Amino acid sequence: MAVRYIVEKGRIKFLTQNRDGFYADVDGTIYALEHARTMNEIAKCGVAPFTLPSSHELTALCKVHDYMYSSPVYQAFYTRHQADIWLRDNIKSYPKYWYNKLLSEPFYITCKFFGKYRNLWENRKTR
Repeated sequence: MAVRYIVEKGRIKFLTQNRDGFYADVDGTIYALEHARTMNEIAKCGVAPFTLPSSHELTALCKVHDYMYSSPVYQAFYTRHQADIWLRDNIKSYPKYWYNKLLSEPFYITCKFFGKYRNLWENRKTR
């Protein structure tokens, strides 16, 4: 059994790998330790040629959505539809610009289309 540890609030917390391959503490809390290898350093919202610049404020939301599509831990507990809804709702409610409400549906439709037909969601049980 593999063991890892993290430091939380100045204390060492040991994590062991459970039967699903996820790392959990003694209370059963699962930690998404794969985040370092699944988060893209450069993210853009959209699909070429219809992408926002990487400096756009919505890029942070798209980066989280990309993580949802690449995290085995996230995919074990949530569906692809929930990830796409999360992105749509957060773009729609982003307060800075009025046009974000207009962008939310095209982003949602794009995610549904490309996520389904390109099989980007790896967990077949929650697809």
